Amino acid sequence: MQKKLTIWDFKWVILWTLILLILSSSSGIQLPDVSLFEPDKLAHFGVYGIYVFLFFIVFAKVGLDNWKTRIGASIWCSFYGFLMEVMQYQFFPNRYFEIPDNVANISGVLFTLIIFSIFKNRFSKFYE
Repeated sequence: MQKKLTIWDFKWVILWTLILLILSSSSGIQLPDVSLFEPDKLAHFGVYGIYVFLFFIVFAKVGLDNWKTRIGASIWCSFYGFLMEVMQYQFFPNRYFEIPDNVANISGVLFTLIIFSIFKNRFSKFYE
């Protein structure tokens, strides 16, 4: 059964989007690093995995869960992560556009897409 999608359905997605914006716009001094398995990269992996998971839950809750919405949410979350990296580079001194951060963001999104798609029924407690 499909329910009408409202802005209120996205309350947690919107909150997480704002949290990511705030965290990405804090202007701490940062030096580029190339390691993919450091705490910073794992944090990127996790927060973008959570971000796309929140979208998946919204779509499942309103009966719009399908490959089209999952791929669309995954593309959006990956693009948002890319935009946050561009914003850091353009507007914050001592911040860098880091390809490893983008790789970690996209990896978290893709990992969550795969896990959610395989184990969707186990996540039903979040949306039923």
